[in-house]
Formats: sequence, structure tokens, C-alpha cells
Amino acid sequence: MKMRRKSDLPEKPCRQCGRPMVWRKAWAKTWDEVAYCSDRCRAEAAKDRSARRRNAVRPGDDPAGPREAATDDRTRPRRSVPILE
Repeated sequence: MKMRRKSDLPEKPCRQCGRPMVWRKAWAKTWDEVAYCSDRCRAEAAKDRSARRRNAVRPGDDPAGPREAATDDRTRPRRSVPILE
């Protein structure tokens, strides 16, 4: 096996944190598929995808959402209780 300098090895950034990843022999067969530098970054990316899916506005949905619509001052009924002085 020919020894190489680390600077000669391919490098690419982690999709989650942007940290540079240097090619490893363990990744030789799957280097094109490697996207994250660690299990932690992979888990964070999965959480982010899940949150985006959960918060996505679907066609026909109110963009404000039910909670925001319920607390909107314009849709709240006016109180008709007289103010006593």
C-alpha cells in the first residue's frame, strides 16, 4: 500500500455542521454517499428534517396555523362588559 499525505486525500464538508471530512479507508466504497461527519450530525439532520415536515404548510391549510389563528386579536370577539368607574 502506498502511503499518502493527508493533504492529498479527497475532502468534502459535512452537510450539517460544515466541518471538513477527509477520506477514510472505511469510506472507500461509499465515499459518494457519505454526507455527515458523525452520528451526532446525522441525528441533528434527521431532527431538522422532521421539524420541517411537521411545520410545513400544506395546500388548504391556514398559513397562520390553528394556534396562531385562535390568538389573533382581529378574530377574537369583543367583550361587551361595561367599564365601571
